[in-house]
Amino acid sequence: MKQILTISLLLLSNIILAQTLQAKIDTKGKIIEGLCNQNEYYHLMNGMGNQQEAACPISNEEIYDKLLELTILKENPKFKGEEIINVDINCKGEVVNVDSEFKDEELNKQIKNLFLKLGNYNPGQMEGKNVDCSILYSIKIKNGTLTLNNNRWKK
Repeated sequence: MKQILTISLLLLSNIILAQTLQAKIDTKGKIIEGLCNQNEYYHLMNGMGNQQEAACPISNEEIYDKLLELTILKENPKFKGEEIINVDINCKGEVVNVDSEFKDEELNKQIKNLFLKLGNYNPGQMEGKNVDCSILYSIKIKNGTLTLNNNRWKK
């Protein structure tokens, strides 16, 4: 009886872990224009099950360099703030939405334009199937210096 209970608990924990790794995003009723399927929208993580994060068409270092070139940061060397940039990519690899919530609307606009102009990503995949997904970039700006807090870039 004890062995059956142990096996049952192991199976249950594997089911819970598999559901956790799936990382489906609840949009809370918000419609994101351009997604292939509003109900199948994920935050993917490489190395977690059969997930493959969407891949940008340029290197992470090139994105970093482009962020450093934003006009608003050059014009405001004492700018400071910390935010997460959310980039939504559909199952075709198209960037369909960019959310940035810095207090400065001009910075948000420039960040959004930058990511929208990067080109198509290689789509994210779940179990070998292209899916809509989100990529998060954590950015801290202090005295005009840009730091990326998620180890996505190595600068």
